Amino acid sequence: MRIYALVDGEYGRRIVDNIIRRGFSNWIVGVHQFPQNLPEYVEDPSPYAPREVPKADLVLGLLTHPDLLFTLPLVCEKTGTGAVVAPIDTSRIRLGLKNQVEEMLKEKGIFAVFPRPFCSLTEVGHPIVDQFASRFGRPSFKIRVDSGRIASVEVVRSAPCGSSYYVAQNLIGVSVEEAVRVAGLEHQYYPCLASAEIDRLIGDSLMHISAHITMSEVERALREAGAL
Repeated sequence: MRIYALVDGEYGRRIVDNIIRRGFSNWIVGVHQFPQNLPEYVEDPSPYAPREVPKADLVLGLLTHPDLLFTLPLVCEKTGTGAVVAPIDTSRIRLGLKNQVEEMLKEKGIFAVFPRPFCSLTEVGHPIVDQFASRFGRPSFKIRVDSGRIASVEVVRSAPCGSSYYVAQNLIGVSVEEAVRVAGLEHQYYPCLASAEIDRLIGDSLMHISAHITMSEVERALREAGAL
């Protein structure tokens, strides 16, 4: 799989670095870094879009500046991709904006997924997106328990930012009774880069939603291990 990533700061760079660190550097065919000192409102973001792009199967729109999302249709068309994953981990990206960009992509025949937050991504029935989501998205763990404490944790699927490995490492030796709570805390200590502001669409912060996802998956793994 060939992935072209668009990033505009630490949020996107951490995700790209995690993909590379986990042994999938061959997936990344290019990264475009937008300027980080853009004004709050960018009337025409097209001048900041990359002029030359590689061919790609999937575009990752790892963006936190809302106006930069409007570069996705142009970039996707240049790469020849049929799919884009543009996670929403900031409350600045409103539902109306997401719907507008999604419609623009649809008109060009591009399948788009906007997971909110990124670590909620699972398989959606599109082969390219599902190949990515099988490795990065909603975290999945396998846990072994010995004498009431966590003996080992395997990360089956990682949150895109890499927090799942940090959580797994810090669960070793923790009691079964404390494991879910500790997982939520360690997830945020990583630190989680999802917005801490209340998202009006979901009535909670994306950071809290992300932490609850990790906690839920640790609980699931403990049940599968017969510890709960």
